[in-house]
Amino acid sequence: MNHLVFLDTHAGELEKILSGVKTILVKEFDPAQITAHPVILDDSLYFLRDQDECTLRVKATVVHVLFFTNRVGEDLSHILKELQPRL
Repeated sequence: MNHLVFLDTHAGELEKILSGVKTILVKEFDPAQITAHPVILDDSLYFLRDQDECTLRVKATVVHVLFFTNRVGEDLSHILKELQPRL
């Protein structure tokens, strides 16, 4: 499956990805959306700088997927805090 990823121009996300500082993206999966597709291994991600400038900047292939749910007794914020340097 192919996924479009719109990046925040002001935060310099594309530059962080290209330099290797940012190696993890967070995508919220909403099962209520009929057209929603989870990201899986070997999917293609097409990075665009923003929604106004729809020029393709980078293509990447998913090599690892971490799937987290917010279950009772689990602290999702703690997990995200540990991953923060790579987000």
